[in-house]
Amino acid sequence: MSIETSDTEAARIEKVIRKHVTETYHLLDRSEWENDFTSRLPNFSWLSEEEVATITEQLEGIEEAQDVDAFTTHVLRAFKPVVTYIKANPREYQKEQQGDAYLTENGDRLNELLHYHIGADNNMHLHVFPNMFTSQGEQLRLLREGLQLAAEKLRDDTTVQKVYATSWIVTENPRLLEMLGFTVEGPITKEEQEQLFGGEHRVVSRASIPREEFIDKHST
Repeated sequence: MSIETSDTEAARIEKVIRKHVTETYHLLDRSEWENDFTSRLPNFSWLSEEEVATITEQLEGIEEAQDVDAFTTHVLRAFKPVVTYIKANPREYQKEQQGDAYLTENGDRLNELLHYHIGADNNMHLHVFPNMFTSQGEQLRLLREGLQLAAEKLRDDTTVQKVYATSWIVTENPRLLEMLGFTVEGPITKEEQEQLFGGEHRVVSRASIPREEFIDKHST
C-alpha cells in the first residue's frame, strides 16, 4: 500500500468500490454481468496479460451468484489486482480514468470535476469527470469552482445561448440542478442514450439554463 494512503482512507476507497460493484448487480441482467466486467479490463492498462487472463477466468460463472453479497464477493475476488492498485493509488487512478478520452474536439477541461464541449447547436454542454474517490465536500467545492469557470468562458463567447447538463446525475439529483439554476427537462430518449452514453446503464436526464441566467448566477 502506498504510504500516502492511510488505513482509514483505504477502507473508505474499498467501500466506494464495493458500492459501485453492487450497483452493477442491480442495473444489469444476469446474462450481462460477465461481459460488462470483462469489457472494462482494457481500461486498466497497468494490468499484465497474465492478470487479465486470470481475472477473465475468475469471472466465469458470475451469473450463478444467488444474491448481491455473493455477486460482490465474486467480483472483488476476481478484480483483486485492480482493487489493490486503486487502494494504493486512488488519485493516480482517478486521473487515468479522466484522461483526454472524455474531451471532444470542441471541448476542454474546466477543473478536476467538470469539462464541457460546444455542440453543433452552438450551446455549451457540461460533463462530469469520474470522481469516485473525491469526497462529497470536495466535489461540491469543485462544482462551484467549475461553474464559475464556465461562466467566465461564456462571457467571452456570445454565440452560446444555452447551457446543458446531461447525465445520470441529473436523474438522481434533480434538486441540486434546480438549486444551480437549471430547469430539469427529464430523461433523454433510449436512442439518444445509447448513441451518446452507450456504456451508461443508469437513466440519463437533461437539464438546461439560458446563457445570461447562468452567467448571472455563477459569476464570481
